[in-house]
Amino acid sequence: MIKVIASVLLVLISIALIFKLFGFSKVIGLQVSENEFIAGQFRYQVLLLLLTLITIIALSILNGEVIDRFLSVGEISASAGPVPLFGIKEGESWLSLGLSLSFFITLITVVFMYFQVRAGGISMEPLMSLMGWVLLFSLTNSLCEELIFRVGIVGALYEVVSPESLMIISAVIFGLAHYSGMPGGMAGIFLAGVLGWLLMKSVLETHGIFWAWFIHFLQDVVIFSGLTLLSLKSSAAVAPN
Repeated sequence: MIKVIASVLLVLISIALIFKLFGFSKVIGLQVSENEFIAGQFRYQVLLLLLTLITIIALSILNGEVIDRFLSVGEISASAGPVPLFGIKEGESWLSLGLSLSFFITLITVVFMYFQVRAGGISMEPLMSLMGWVLLFSLTNSLCEELIFRVGIVGALYEVVSPESLMIISAVIFGLAHYSGMPGGMAGIFLAGVLGWLLMKSVLETHGIFWAWFIHFLQDVVIFSGLTLLSLKSSAAVAPN
C-alpha cells in the first residue's frame, strides 16, 4: 500500500509540475529561434522530457514489473473490448480500430484548428519552414504526456483498481489538465476526457503505448501547426513598422 500511495503522489506531483514548466522555462537562457513561440516550446519540451524521465525512473523503482509490461509498443493488433457508443465491436482488431480512431479524431482536430486559423486570416505558407519544429514538439509532447498520463497512472494503480476505473481516472485527469488547452473550457475538458478514455483503453488492451502515442502525436501535429501559425500573426501584430 505504501508503494501505491507513493506512486499516486508521484504521478500527481508530476502532472502538477507540468503546469509550472513554462514558468520555469523562462529562466533558461536558450534561444533556438527568433520565433518566441518556437523558442519557448523548445525550452518547455526540454524540461518536460526531463520531468518525464525522472517520473518513469521513479515509478520503475516503485513498481518496475507493471511499468515494464506497458512501456513498450504492445500488441498493435490485439482485440478490443466492445463499446457500442463509439461503434467498437466485440473482437475488433486494434489495428483497424487504431487507424479509424486516428483518422476521425484527427479530422475533428483539423476542422477545429482550421476555423481558428481561418478566423485570423492567416496564410498557411509560412508553416512549411517551421514544420520540423512542429514535428519535433509533437513527438516529444505526445510521448511525455502518454508516459505520464497513461503509463504513469497504470504504473500507480494497475494492481489496485479495475481497467474500467483506470479509463475513467485517465479521462478525468486528462480532461481537467486540458481546461486551458486548445480547445479549452468545458468543451476542451470533454474532448480531452473522451480522448484520454480511449487512449487508456488502447494501452490496457494492447499492453503498450503505440496507439495512444500515435493518435496523440497526430493531434499534436495539427495543434502545434495551428498554434505556430497563430503565433506568427501575434508576432506580426506587435512588430514595429
